[in-house]
Amino acid sequence: MSKITSLETSNSISDYEDEEQDTISVATSECSRNDQVILAEDGQQDQPNFGNIAVTNSTDIHFGNKTYYQGPVTIKQVLYANSKNSDSDGETAVNSNFASDNPGFVPDQFAAKVKVDGSDKVNVTETRQPKGTRWLQRFSRQHVLLITSLAVVLLMSLITLMVVLMNRHQSANNGLPPQYPKDSDEQDSGIPPDYPVDSVENSTLASEFRIISRKEWLADPPKPGVEVLKIPVPYVIIMHTASEPCSSEEVCKKMVKDVQEFHAEGRGWSDIGYSFLVGGDGNAYEGRGWYNVGAQVYGYNSACIGIAFIGIFGQVLPPLRQLNAARELIRIGLDLKVISPNYKLLTARQLQTTQSPGEALYKLVKTWDHWSPTP
Repeated sequence: MSKITSLETSNSISDYEDEEQDTISVATSECSRNDQVILAEDGQQDQPNFGNIAVTNSTDIHFGNKTYYQGPVTIKQVLYANSKNSDSDGETAVNSNFASDNPGFVPDQFAAKVKVDGSDKVNVTETRQPKGTRWLQRFSRQHVLLITSLAVVLLMSLITLMVVLMNRHQSANNGLPPQYPKDSDEQDSGIPPDYPVDSVENSTLASEFRIISRKEWLADPPKPGVEVLKIPVPYVIIMHTASEPCSSEEVCKKMVKDVQEFHAEGRGWSDIGYSFLVGGDGNAYEGRGWYNVGAQVYGYNSACIGIAFIGIFGQVLPPLRQLNAARELIRIGLDLKVISPNYKLLTARQLQTTQSPGEALYKLVKTWDHWSPTP
């Protein structure tokens, strides 16, 4: 590469076409006309030394060298490393702010090391992030917060679902459904407390009569929708199940279970409809109990305790122990103050179009205390 070097030195004041002031200057330039590459002179070279100079009546005066470039110019940035920071293998760490004093220099944020080849010039080696990780840079802070929020919501939803499923499973395995308030301790033991005996006929009955709890006859948990009964109620309503009768506890339990399935699945009710049932074995069976509204006689469910005789009694009467069980159940309701002392005893056929509890049983109930021909 051929070079043309010219040195122009002036110790006099020269006039320029576009300036009115006098200028004293010393300029140096070096250029290449072949490849048009200009190399700046080393800043360490000797600076020109001027003697005593006196300037009067002048402005905009420059002392020292000036470099003039003619034609297109390509400027290369050359970094000089400090040899004290060199590694043993000839590599020198470069600070990312190195040469930041040059306003035209933009440091590469991915530059990690430079190679020193023994001269003053330093070759910079770039180390950039792999392409596989660059997609992370495209995520803004809002995207990260959104993804984090969605993950938290999903986690909380899963935890809530697990808790609900566990509670539902526990409720299904519980003998006493949570929707039903406790009637009394007899729900757990199945044996009612002692009640005063009002006749010789019931003296034997008091020691044998039992209220079979829902847990004992394996009742299914009720569906949502069962309401709490407002007590005391003014009515006791007698009806029958219009099914086969039963005479043993084992058979009566199965009959009560069948009635619940028919009401809940066949008719779509929340639970078995009756408050209580009485069987031919002389026991009472808890349906919806003392404190929940039944599904027995439309228009009177929220104001009555319903007692259903297991069987159909159009031509024949229930056995005596089944009749006594119903009367004993009414007496317990009075003692618990669930049934009003001035209650009215009615049958289903008096309140709706039905033959329940059957002609034979209806005629007998009309002879009981508190029976009323009208509600």
